[in-house]
Order: sequence, then structure tokens, then C-alpha cells
Amino acid sequence: MAALSSSRTRRSRSRTAEATRQVLVFQLQHEWFALPIEAVQKVVVRGDIYGDPNHSGVSLTVFEGRELVVVDVAHRIFNRSTRQQPATINSASSTSFLVIVRDSRDEWVGLPIQNPPAVRRLPESAFAPLPASYQSAGNIHCVSSLTIQRDDEPPIFLLDRDRLVAGTLATLQ
Repeated sequence: MAALSSSRTRRSRSRTAEATRQVLVFQLQHEWFALPIEAVQKVVVRGDIYGDPNHSGVSLTVFEGRELVVVDVAHRIFNRSTRQQPATINSASSTSFLVIVRDSRDEWVGLPIQNPPAVRRLPESAFAPLPASYQSAGNIHCVSSLTIQRDDEPPIFLLDRDRLVAGTLATLQ
């Protein structure tokens, strides 16, 4: 006698589960960016940031009793000086946040952002490499890919955490 299965069981077997990637998403200068969740150590309310008199986009803060390098993520991504975007690091007028990121070599940096980030799960099929012609234009740096979403949603640029931190270390040397 053949075993009967419920229609719910048959439906669940016929669906193939698509792999997803969990990311931390935040907005910066009207664009959306994401970091792989495994790179993010913590998100904290941003404290005081010191030591960038030349507006290089690299400064310091104290986190858990030790110095932490802070990278002005807008400066790094858009290649603009913090003088053009003073709200990114130096604004104390509203609550801002520090995303503490660890690269593949276990180097930690803080990335200041103005608005609270969100955790999202995106399907692997949504990620696509940036077109070569766009990459050569140099509009946005430290990006590894972008997500293709519904027509009514803007793309999300996936940041390359190693390129964010590597640029910081080169600046410090």
C-alpha cells in the first residue's frame, strides 16, 4: 500500500530552498550599502572621534578600553574629503552609530554611519558583479558586488571589508 503524503508535505518537497546571505544594510548619501554579517562585530552608539586634523578620513576612538581606528566610510567609498561631508564623522547634532568591522586578517575598524542599520537576508541570486564600465568610472570604491532587487527598490552595494580596511592600513603607513 502506497503511503499518502499531505499536500503541504508535497509542496515543501517541490520547493527548492534558495541559499541566502545575511547582511547589515545602511544608507549613506542616498545609496544603500551592505556588509556581510560575519564581518560585523558590533554596532554601538558613536562616541567621540579624535585625531584627523588633515581630514584624511582616518581617525581614532576608544572602544572597550583600547584605541580603534575609525574610517570615514563616505570618504573611502566616494573618495571625498570629510570637509565636503562633515556630518559623517564630526556631527554631534544627532545620534549616530559606529559599525565595528573585522576583516579577514582580524583587523578591526569602526565605520561611522548616521542612521541605524538593519539586518537583512538576501537571496544569493540577487548578488551580481558590478559592470566593468561602471567600475572603471570610479564612482564608488570598496564595493565587491550589488544586489538586483525588484524594480521599485534601489540596488544595495556590497562592500568589500578587506578593501575598506586595507586602504586604512596603507593610509597609516
